[in-house]
Amino acid sequence: MQDVERHCTEQIVCNTDLTQINTFLHKQWLSVARLGHPADKLSICLAEICSKWLVGASVDAKFHIQFGAPKVRALCRDEVILTYTIDSIAFFKTDDWSKETPEEFHNWQIAFIVDVSEEKECDGAVTRLVMNLETARFSHHFSVITETSEVALGYFYQIVHFLSVDYLDVITQYKMHRVWHHDTRVITVTHTAAPIQESSDENEEMIDEEGSAWKYTATDKKWQRRHGQLTLWHERIEKTTMFGYDQVLAISEESINQMFFSLWSRASKSEFDGALAKWSKEIFSASFEAIRVRLLSNGKAIVWIGIHDGQLRVKSESDKKSWWQRHSWKPAKPTDKTETHEFSDLSLAFEVNIKMEEQHSMTLSESWFSRFHLTHLFQAHADAPERLFKHLLFDFANATFRSELSNVDCLCEGKGRQVVDKLETAICYTRKYLVDLAHHGHNIIHTVPIFSASCKSLFGFTSVAHCIVAKEKVTVENCGHARKGSEAPAILIVGTCGGRQLTFVQPQWHAGLVICGSGKSQSSLGTVCLSKAAFLEGCLLKNLERVNATTTIVPNFAGVIDGQWNFDLTTWATHAFRKNRACKWKVVECCQHGEKECKGAKGCAGEAHGSLQYIWEHRDGWSHEHEGTSHDENDGQYSIDCRTRNRLTIPTTYRPGALEIKMKGESILTVAGKDECNEWSK
Repeated sequence: MQDVERHCTEQIVCNTDLTQINTFLHKQWLSVARLGHPADKLSICLAEICSKWLVGASVDAKFHIQFGAPKVRALCRDEVILTYTIDSIAFFKTDDWSKETPEEFHNWQIAFIVDVSEEKECDGAVTRLVMNLETARFSHHFSVITETSEVALGYFYQIVHFLSVDYLDVITQYKMHRVWHHDTRVITVTHTAAPIQESSDENEEMIDEEGSAWKYTATDKKWQRRHGQLTLWHERIEKTTMFGYDQVLAISEESINQMFFSLWSRASKSEFDGALAKWSKEIFSASFEAIRVRLLSNGKAIVWIGIHDGQLRVKSESDKKSWWQRHSWKPAKPTDKTETHEFSDLSLAFEVNIKMEEQHSMTLSESWFSRFHLTHLFQAHADAPERLFKHLLFDFANATFRSELSNVDCLCEGKGRQVVDKLETAICYTRKYLVDLAHHGHNIIHTVPIFSASCKSLFGFTSVAHCIVAKEKVTVENCGHARKGSEAPAILIVGTCGGRQLTFVQPQWHAGLVICGSGKSQSSLGTVCLSKAAFLEGCLLKNLERVNATTTIVPNFAGVIDGQWNFDLTTWATHAFRKNRACKWKVVECCQHGEKECKGAKGCAGEAHGSLQYIWEHRDGWSHEHEGTSHDENDGQYSIDCRTRNRLTIPTTYRPGALEIKMKGESILTVAGKDECNEWSK
């Protein structure tokens, strides 16, 4: 070994530190070593291989190998010594391995000298180091075998031949000849700090690395000016669409992270369920950090479980028998011979489904019900007839471990297969931790009350669905890439009200779904979008119709009595026959030809100069003529004319400050008379 160290003094391979390369190889090995025996057995070739898995191998020996993590040492900047460590190897004489005691050997090291090259992709953002295994040369000088018997040496050189001829081809086929992969677009998130508020439209300066207020567009090879807040808000107002739903609730990714951080902070201060911060069960105990989340376009999410420090127990190596036989992994029992291991700074990633469940179908703890009954949501709707609650939640019970997104470096020290056992134990009990969190309702993202179809409320959901929308497709492979907060995926809860049938249409992402806050300390946790029919027409305009009813003058004519013309004025709201009829606003089209009522012309949106314009007009005119021989009444003609005109302006442009809805109007009363002597009007 000293001779190896004397020759291998180089610490950089193709501009990459050797420590980083070996850490990458160890993580790659660990990710397959924990898979057991999958259907495609050769997919775990980096950790294990068996002569039964290959057809037409170059050697006739019957064997099963368990590898440790491969390791490289640098001879120069583009040439390395690649060492495969054989932790255990068993040789058999028959095909029935279950009844045979094999010859076992341990701790062989077989070395190859290999060329390494660097590859760049995605405009230099992705860097890979790849071994050219066509150049692999066996190195007896850097290989190690502790046994000296002829049998052992014979087996050793058979395996050297097998690795040289067959095994390296398998390694290349399964792309395990890559010794380093780095993507500069991926950000590293620490669990101990508060959730990072990724750059938003409002607080970023919209400049590139060289300080330019312009951006390069690769599609047309031109530079384009970046746009500020006015344009962004205009896009939100112009392009926000409801896709036929009455309500759209947008839940931002940041709001979910803020929720988990808030729960964890309270738990850490003993103000809340302590299991969020510290949890133990059987052979495992840990102090947890706040859960982190990234949403995926496939309707799922990645959740990172950060463990600050912990302790676990695994079976002793001496307690394991027949390692070459297939056994499903099981955690150590309290009665097993175990070894205790401490760890820290562990991050496990899981892919989970996002689903919506009715409350009565869930098994929740009494403590959760106690908390829920104190919420405004429950108290506001507790007495509503035919009401149920639906919860949008993470399906923690069926979480899938994602090794490529996890950081398990703290578990990588150990002998033999203990490293795998430590990781499997951590994964197993973290899953149990997630199930426990779900039992206490800590996986619930949002709750909505659902009313019966007979409910006529403008804003009470009667049918709902949910989905995830994103500006760009977000997958497991790119979910760690840095991005602006305003462009992060969002969960949408869409629904209809008043018993209207829900036909699901996949919404498209646009900037108006999640509006970021202004200032570095502010963020948007979500947005509620109401349809035009529900809010503008069903609520706002309908309530403002009352103003029309109370300001519209209607005459009541009584005739000429005792020589005097008598008339009475009232309002629409108190008129005997009209008070129950609506005074509906009409949208006004303002165009280059002047102002006119909108007649439904194509392209008319009733919007002018950044506002919606509405008008209400009403005219009542009476004319009365009287003739007679009675001298107690004056003969003549009498008329009255009442005109009411109200105008409503609702702004649709972004203006800092209060939203100003303007209404103005006028009522004109004209009376006139004519008899034998006089003619008058006023």
